[in-house]
Amino acid sequence: MLEYNLDIGSDSYWHIQTPDSTAGLFPFYITECGYFSAGEGYYTKRSALNSYLLMVTVSGSGWMKWKDKRVTLNEGDAVVIDCGAYQEYATNPGKRWCFYFLHFNGLTDGFKGTLFQTLSPVRLRSLEAVLSRINTVDGLISQTSIKAYANQSHAVSGILTELINSTGKDPDGGTRGKRPEIEKLAAFIRDHCTEELHIDDFTEFTRFSKHHLIRMFKQQIGITPYKYMHKCRINLAQELLRRSDISVSDVAFSVGYDEPVMFIRHFKSFVGVTPNEYRSGNMIL
Repeated sequence: MLEYNLDIGSDSYWHIQTPDSTAGLFPFYITECGYFSAGEGYYTKRSALNSYLLMVTVSGSGWMKWKDKRVTLNEGDAVVIDCGAYQEYATNPGKRWCFYFLHFNGLTDGFKGTLFQTLSPVRLRSLEAVLSRINTVDGLISQTSIKAYANQSHAVSGILTELINSTGKDPDGGTRGKRPEIEKLAAFIRDHCTEELHIDDFTEFTRFSKHHLIRMFKQQIGITPYKYMHKCRINLAQELLRRSDISVSDVAFSVGYDEPVMFIRHFKSFVGVTPNEYRSGNMIL
């Protein structure tokens, strides 16, 4: 069932992606993304769509009903729903509603207990960090390379993680005290880990001195920024090794290493085995 009225401004856009088999190698893949500057007449009513929907409000307000619950969505709010269930959403009377949206699929089981089981808007701790990841998806939506799909998946994972972190609670119910500059830098590294990054990029991003930055980052994240970059690369590499049969050299190049030897060294340091050894025991094609 689908019913809608697209009362949207000229600055709105909407991209549809038909993922191929390569996209399915990664934990998450995108089917639609876009931005709507919605007028008062905008609404959507829908059910039985095989995807998850993320909506991030950047200005104005709207409302959403999912199953038997209705909520208001204001600036800085994000929400994720399973579109298999009936949903309605629309602009609030007398308002405009500007929001970004992503339709995606993938391995959501780890997030369902916190994000998917009830209609619960999250007030984002860093709207800019989430919009940066959405812009990453927007910039890659027309590309079909394995690197583009890898970075799309990584961006979605980062957005969902940011939503969980924005609840402000640890699993044991405690509240974390975190430096927002370090959280933003960690998000930047996750989003750009396949690029060539240096300590000067990190200090420029935070405006901290080199030694202060390393100390604060290690205190908050547990490892240095440089090692965290390699950890993010190796996380992507493990997915490629598990879900594709491309060569180890191509995996290395896809996640940001110019030299396969350096990739193998870092992989074994983090995982404890070589890429080929890991693949032989974890292939899930």
